[in-house]
Amino acid sequence: MQLGDKESPGSWRKIFKNLKRLGLDTNSVQFGTMEGLPGLGRVFIEWFTMAKVQRCQMRVACSVLAKVPKKLKKGCC
Repeated sequence: MQLGDKESPGSWRKIFKNLKRLGLDTNSVQFGTMEGLPGLGRVFIEWFTMAKVQRCQMRVACSVLAKVPKKLKKGCC
């Protein structure tokens, strides 16, 4: 665990730097799924240059459903 601001690119850089210090091979990471935090996506790409990134599909669905009128939600789900 590490304290930090979830929106801050600097916090994510510290976390990834610490993971590398603990032995993570940044070239071995192939895929990252994330919620869409702006700082995280940008820094993930900096540190894990070989990895592909995808937004968490559950979060995408929740974001869409939040905008659907209540009477249409059942059919949309």
